[in-house]
Amino acid sequence: MEHRLPKEIKGLLPPNTMDTDFKAELYGALLAEAGFDTAQIMMVRDGNNLSNVSKDIRSVKHRNHVGIAEGAYIELKTNRRGIYDSLPEGLFHEALFPGKVKDLELILEEMQQHRNEEFFIRRFFSLLESEVDREGIQAQLLELRYDKKNKYSDYAKLFAACWPVIHILSGQGALLFIKFMPHIHSIRGRLEEVSDALSQILEAPVKVRPKMVQRTIRAQKPNRLGNMRLGANSVNVGVLNSAEADLHIHIGDLPTREVERFLPGNRSRKALEMLADIFLGAWQEFDVTVSVSPDERKTYLKPTGDASPCYLGINTYL
Repeated sequence: MEHRLPKEIKGLLPPNTMDTDFKAELYGALLAEAGFDTAQIMMVRDGNNLSNVSKDIRSVKHRNHVGIAEGAYIELKTNRRGIYDSLPEGLFHEALFPGKVKDLELILEEMQQHRNEEFFIRRFFSLLESEVDREGIQAQLLELRYDKKNKYSDYAKLFAACWPVIHILSGQGALLFIKFMPHIHSIRGRLEEVSDALSQILEAPVKVRPKMVQRTIRAQKPNRLGNMRLGANSVNVGVLNSAEADLHIHIGDLPTREVERFLPGNRSRKALEMLADIFLGAWQEFDVTVSVSPDERKTYLKPTGDASPCYLGINTYL
């Protein structure tokens, strides 16, 4: 994420118009998302005198202050009560001249004294308020990242503990897999629908089809009909089709630059194998082949420049 300076806030926030009343935490989260350090974002509670007639956010300004984030920070002034406003005044202030008849000078002196005390009390509570507000910004930022699930992986990672394949898939592929999860049980065994699902998740054309396997049955010596025992030695010699068909997964036709990610050991190949166990069943045996687009089936003994690399059995044959 690009780091920004506090003076670059112009044009990065949505306008707070007559029809909107954004929370200050949302503006702080949007600034943090844009690259501003949360330590440089400070919410200032300006009292709730205008809370019923104005918006939550009063102003957003760039400020300079010695000793805070190298002298620059973003001030989010909000129409909210601070801790001082929520507590009884008598908790902090005492009458300066109890039992005396107060004239104008004594009243003004007492007001000035209380005003000075209020300043330092608010400064004391501002440390706690700033930490609470900063946590609110972080929580809003996390919620923002969950909402923007097409841009960030935070939402998809919520399911990764149960479905480890999400760690391997791309962001869009992980979201598609999450959408398919409630329907996996209904399409398992339907090869065309499984092929479509794998194609969308892996962002490559995938075709799953049955593969009949012929197995050769050999006997040490032929058994005579009268000596055969069913299930013991009554086995015919020759070729026998397997009772259950294995599966063949074909990926292609792909551009040459996409072939490498489906070679054994690479991320997309691992994802394909894990997805096949989920969609087809862990008991199924399958093999995988990859093909290149016909117009790119060219072999160069020494690829240079934009020439396609050689893959034995894919675009190179002996």
